[in-house]
Amino acid sequence: MTDWQDVLEQYPDDDDNGSASTGIGLIQQRIYCPYCGERLDVLLDPQELGLQYIEDCQVCCRPMTMLISEAANGELEVSVWTSDEVG
Repeated sequence: MTDWQDVLEQYPDDDDNGSASTGIGLIQQRIYCPYCGERLDVLLDPQELGLQYIEDCQVCCRPMTMLISEAANGELEVSVWTSDEVG
């Protein structure tokens, strides 16, 4: 099993918009927990475009709903909201 934190440390942020390519097909994206506001780095797989899933915040452990989509410029983006909000 891959330790994603080790992968992230190998590929530090290289731009100002919170997005970076890992060189292994995954895109690092910076998000903020909708509950506690903590900054988190997640890895997005381009093959999962359109996928909606739930992932627990690494800090407060509350469930965040996440949706991977494509921005107008063609880059992957992730929308994050609480379980109480409609995506």
